[in-house]
Amino acid sequence: MLTNSAALRQVLDGKVTAEAYTPVQQVVALNDPGTFTTFVITTDGMVRGFSRFTASNIPTERSKTNHTARQAHPIHLHGHDFFILAQGSGTYTEDVARRTKNPPRRDVAMLPEGGYLVIAFQQDNPGAWLLHCHVGWHVSQGFALQLLEQVGSIGATVDQARLDATCSKWKDHVAKSGIVQDESGV
Repeated sequence: MLTNSAALRQVLDGKVTAEAYTPVQQVVALNDPGTFTTFVITTDGMVRGFSRFTASNIPTERSKTNHTARQAHPIHLHGHDFFILAQGSGTYTEDVARRTKNPPRRDVAMLPEGGYLVIAFQQDNPGAWLLHCHVGWHVSQGFALQLLEQVGSIGATVDQARLDATCSKWKDHVAKSGIVQDESGV
């Protein structure tokens, strides 16, 4: 998985293309300002044994095998609040009713054990955002998706000098304190 800072650095360095990422990195570019993106997030340990993210308007599916499917997951999206369109136990199908009139708005929602969660958010905040399970070791296992929203507009939102200074201070602190970061840090 690509970290937020690595993705942001690649964007700022102008190295972002559709071919720049592999499915293992779990990066999706969202470049339709103002549109709503819908994600269907499922756990299906009984049938397939993996958790997956799929998006209705993104042509590829990114999935990562893990051993976390047989429990509930708090799903969090950075950079946005999202609407919960559907949430339930069992297998998700297109026949599941979606609540489109006054759906609940959250920044964290539970993906039920053996169930599904359907969320939607408007592409209105350029940045490198993480959609992930809020259990830290699940992120380390790969239960996360990096969203690069409106790539061409991200640079204008970043104070490059401040970003570089903050990263430099962190690297110095890590070197002096002996910190070993062996997971995502989320």
